[in-house]
Amino acid sequence: MPLPSTAKSGVKLSRLAVACANRLLESPSDRERFLEALTTPPPYPATVLWCQEPASPLPFEPLPPLPWQPPWVSRFAAGSRTGQHPLHEAGAYYCLDSS
Repeated sequence: MPLPSTAKSGVKLSRLAVACANRLLESPSDRERFLEALTTPPPYPATVLWCQEPASPLPFEPLPPLPWQPPWVSRFAAGSRTGQHPLHEAGAYYCLDSS
C-alpha cells in the first residue's frame, strides 16, 4: 500500500507505522483513520494533582470530574497553562499527563 496522504497533519509517516496499520486493519479507510489518529491526537485536558487543599477559586476553568477521579485531582480545559502558574512554581500541585 502506498503511503497515505498526510497533508492535513503535515507529518511524514514512517514505513513501520504504515506496515503496522496494514497488518492491523483490513479496510483502507480504517487504516487512514488509524494513521491520522497517530499523527494528530486529540487535545487532552490539563490535569493537576494537588499537594495541598485546592486553591479557591481554582486558577483555571475546571472541567467536570470523571466518575473515577479522586478529589485531589482537577482537570482543566486543554491548553490551560498549568505548568506556568505561580501555584505550580510554589509546589501546590503537580502537572499530570491525562492522556
